[in-house]
Amino acid sequence: MIRGARLLALLACLLMASPASAQTSRADATRAFGDWLVGCDNTRRCTALGQADIGEWMIRVERTADTGAPPRLTLLQPFGEATGPVRIVVDGVPRGATLRLSDADPWGTRRAVVPAADAAGLLAALRPALRIEIVRGDDGVMGEVPARGLTASLLWMEERQRGGPLPAPRVRVAAPFAPGTLSPRPDAVLQLTGRECPTRDGEGDAGGVSRLNPETLLWLPVCEGGAYNFTFLPVLTDSHGRHPRVAELPGPDGRGAGNPVNAAFDTRRNRLAAFLKGRGPGDCGTSAAWAWTGDGFALLEWREMPRCTGIFEADWFVLYRATPVR
Repeated sequence: MIRGARLLALLACLLMASPASAQTSRADATRAFGDWLVGCDNTRRCTALGQADIGEWMIRVERTADTGAPPRLTLLQPFGEATGPVRIVVDGVPRGATLRLSDADPWGTRRAVVPAADAAGLLAALRPALRIEIVRGDDGVMGEVPARGLTASLLWMEERQRGGPLPAPRVRVAAPFAPGTLSPRPDAVLQLTGRECPTRDGEGDAGGVSRLNPETLLWLPVCEGGAYNFTFLPVLTDSHGRHPRVAELPGPDGRGAGNPVNAAFDTRRNRLAAFLKGRGPGDCGTSAAWAWTGDGFALLEWREMPRCTGIFEADWFVLYRATPVR
């Protein structure tokens, strides 16, 4: 039977052979209020994002749960073409300093961080706002960020942050192992894959193989595939490819995360990454990273974006974070 049987409701519309095999999410970790989304991680660090529609201007509010911690506000323009200085105008009144947008990042997003000295005052002005405009000099209004839902998002954030911050778990990452030449037999891996992935077409192959330590190999055969998402079966064997077993990948709620999607293993950092796309461009979905500890895999980070917004993984909600240590 395929592992990870919990359906990922966030991405139920994906064209995948069997969504139930994919990595799963925390349904209670993000909320939508009007045109704003808000989410918090396991340390009670929270983020809120406001945007009218895909690709439109966005304001990002980040805050830790430390008493008196100042907020961090960032203005983002997905697929940005605007240049030059801009101002945030709240109900007709310019607020805070003039902002200069960065060059576009590799995904096309431009951004400007509100100076720390202005952040708290700007957030206080935004909270009861009816209209939030982005204005550039004599060019006038470049766009708007919706106010609907901001106050409710901040209230939800404050409720989640009661009690102060929590420490991030520490994960001891095993030292990378020099693999040398690998020539194990994949027969047992293919047999296990056939049992775990009954809808797999044909015999396939055992996928990439990485040596985790002198006695352990990691195999990543494809289990199922769709237009832009491929589910992998993480298989551990001995150094000869024998005695296969499916690796346990924990999710952010402590339960099994299911099989990783679009998985890749980084031998330099002993890290397994996965990226489940909500649609082809990859501007929504779920990403995760697990570290090999020497005994198994431990979750390092879990990100989600429940709405396709035009921003990419680096700007998604972090819902779980751990501190890697050697």
